[in-house]
Amino acid sequence: MFRDFGVEVPAREQNVILSPGSRPARPRYRKMKLPAISRLAHHRNVGLSKGSLALITAIVLLTCVAAAAAVVLMFRSAEANDWVNHTFDVQREARSLLNDVLSTDTACVVIC
Repeated sequence: MFRDFGVEVPAREQNVILSPGSRPARPRYRKMKLPAISRLAHHRNVGLSKGSLALITAIVLLTCVAAAAAVVLMFRSAEANDWVNHTFDVQREARSLLNDVLSTDTACVVIC
């Protein structure tokens, strides 16, 4: 399970009472065993579980669906805005036509 890679770590320090002016003893080192690289790369130690992978996939898909819906709604809103502008243009033309008809009728009454 563990291989010896020759990494040294300090051993546990012992409670030593020092006299004033003295230095603590140099700590003793022991070799620490590290897990094998092949063991670290095993799928159970690194990666995502099936449940978390499914959750992340669902979140990404829902985000894409929401973005697509926003784009569709944006185009529909632009189309609706165009129809509103068209309605205002038709009303403006109808008002202009009515003014022309009334002015023609008035002119005819004055001239005739």
